[in-house]
Amino acid sequence: MAVSNDGETFDVVFCDTCIGGSTVAADIARPDAGLRAFFLADYAVNPLGTRSDDEVRAALNRWVDIAAQRSSTLIVACNTASVRLEDSPGVRRHAEERGLRLHSMVDLLDVLLARNSGVLRDRRVCVMGTEYTVGRSLYRHRLRTAGAGEVVALGATRTERAIAHLQHATDEGRRIIRDEIGDTLANVETVLLACTCFPLVAEQIAEINPDIVKLDPGLEIQSVVPEIRRGGPNHLTLAYTGEAVSAEQLEAQAIALFPGWDEIEIVRLTD
Repeated sequence: MAVSNDGETFDVVFCDTCIGGSTVAADIARPDAGLRAFFLADYAVNPLGTRSDDEVRAALNRWVDIAAQRSSTLIVACNTASVRLEDSPGVRRHAEERGLRLHSMVDLLDVLLARNSGVLRDRRVCVMGTEYTVGRSLYRHRLRTAGAGEVVALGATRTERAIAHLQHATDEGRRIIRDEIGDTLANVETVLLACTCFPLVAEQIAEINPDIVKLDPGLEIQSVVPEIRRGGPNHLTLAYTGEAVSAEQLEAQAIALFPGWDEIEIVRLTD
C-alpha cells in the first residue's frame, strides 16, 4: 500500500470529476470492515465530457500520480475518462510503473453485460452519458455484442452538470433533467447509465418511465475491489478541487452520498 505525503495510506482510491463517482464508492463499504478509501472529486477538470482527448488523457495521468501516492489500487469512477483509457496504453504503462492496479468503468461494464445479456436481448436500449462517452462507439458496440437490439445514444450534458453542482433535486434542476432526457427515455426499454452521476437521478428516471430497466456498471465494483474485513469503522477521505462546490456543500451531502461510511473527512486537494 502506498504512503501519501502526509503519511496516510488507503485501500483504494476513486477518482472522478465531481461527486458522481460516489455511486461507485458507496457500494464497497461493508459494516465494520475497517475499509480506508480516498475519493477525489476533481472539479478542476469538470466537465471532462467537453474536453479534448489530450486533456482527458492528462487528467488520467494526474489521477494515476495522485493515487500512487496513497494506494496500490485506483478506480477510474468516470465513464468519460474510462472510454479515453481504452485508447491510452501510455496511461496504463504509467500506472504499472507506479505500481498501481488500475480499473475503469469499462471493466465494470463488461461484468455487468455478462450478467445481464438476457435482459438486453433484442431490446431498445439507450446509452446515456456525456457527449464524449456517447460520441464514441465503445459502449454501443459492447451493447450490440451483448445482444441489444436498437441502441440509442443520449448525450446528457446538462443533466450531468446539474448533478455535479448538487442542483439535481431542486425544482430547476429537475426541470433541466426532464427537458433533456424525458423524450428519449420515455421511448426505450432499458437505459445504460454511462455516467456515474446518473444513478443519483434514478428517481427522476423512474418518474419519466416507470417500466424502464436501469443498468448501472458501478454496482459491479465488488468484482474488482477485494473484500476487506480487518474490523473497525470505515473511513473515507473526500478530497475536492476547483471552485464549483464548497466544503460546506459537500459536507451537507456526504451522509446521503456515502452511506455505510462511518467517518468522512473532507479536504481540499492542492497538490
